[in-house]
Amino acid sequence: MHGVDLDFEKITFKSGTSAEDEMEFDRIKSFKKSEMVRIYFKKKLIKGPGKLEIDFKDTYPEDEGLYRNEFFGRNGKTKYSVCTQFEVFY
Repeated sequence: MHGVDLDFEKITFKSGTSAEDEMEFDRIKSFKKSEMVRIYFKKKLIKGPGKLEIDFKDTYPEDEGLYRNEFFGRNGKTKYSVCTQFEVFY
């Protein structure tokens, strides 16, 4: 996935509904030239549907693929989020 200088705090993959189905990452390998990272998990991921959660910190320069969004919460207050398009590479 693209990951230019991201500070990864927590990465988990969940393939089912129980706590046993949740896996944390083992390590991350960075590829500076392609601006990508590869995430390694402690166990092999199971084929099929799942949920990947990535907690990270970074500034959000829009020219590097992170985009700031402004929206209104249920209480009417302005809120912000940052989104990106993560891409799988083989």
